[in-house]
Amino acid sequence: ALVGDVRGALGRTGLPPEALTLELTESVLLDAGRSTMGALRALRGDGVGIAIDDFGTGYASLRYLAELPVTSVKIDMSFTRGLPSDPVCTSIVRAVSTLAADLEISCVVEGVETADQLAALPAGVHAQGFLLGRPTLPAGVLHLLTAMEPSVHTSSVPTTPRP
Repeated sequence: ALVGDVRGALGRTGLPPEALTLELTESVLLDAGRSTMGALRALRGDGVGIAIDDFGTGYASLRYLAELPVTSVKIDMSFTRGLPSDPVCTSIVRAVSTLAADLEISCVVEGVETADQLAALPAGVHAQGFLLGRPTLPAGVLHLLTAMEPSVHTSSVPTTPRP
């Protein structure tokens, strides 16, 4: 059902699979059965991205990086809160980002709320948090996208939902 639902939504909207990333928390992955893992592999085969959200808060993180068709890890904000003053948080963020780079997957650090936290991030990671933008309703996102330079637009991605 998951694969069919995602494929159907992609077909209805015209969104290319590569423009979609499904985020799954570690706890969901820990409880996932064989059929869910098969569905994730099928979607990854279609080009859909798979991200592990809240990375570092569960018990099987490294195992999942080795077994799943993961394209991204998202470091939990509990580690970001300690940046840049807590050497343990700093070391964990640096180690996970290095591991992600070595595995050729992207790394997102969640919960970036201060300029000091942003400055403490290792090169090559992506930041997500209130410092960079608040949650926005779809109309607000459309406004932001239309205000961007034309070079960042993808002509195959519709700007309004199709019926």
